Amino acid sequence: MIKDFSMAHKINKLLKQDTDDQKYLVIAGKGHMQYFCGVPERVFEVFPHLKDRCSLVVANESDHMIDITKDE
Repeated sequence: MIKDFSMAHKINKLLKQDTDDQKYLVIAGKGHMQYFCGVPERVFEVFPHLKDRCSLVVANESDHMIDITKDE
């Protein structure tokens, strides 16, 4: 939880001083970005208007058992 609070605090500080409509890329672990108790919720608490302008991209570990030579 401390990591979530500190990441969100840093993002909120950047957004508060932002005057040029900057775009930010936040790279964080899946647990910090999902499950409704992480960084996004703490940022949207302060900046609810950003919710419609944000995207969440989740990359999962690839399955080493998938045969990529087959066309499925």
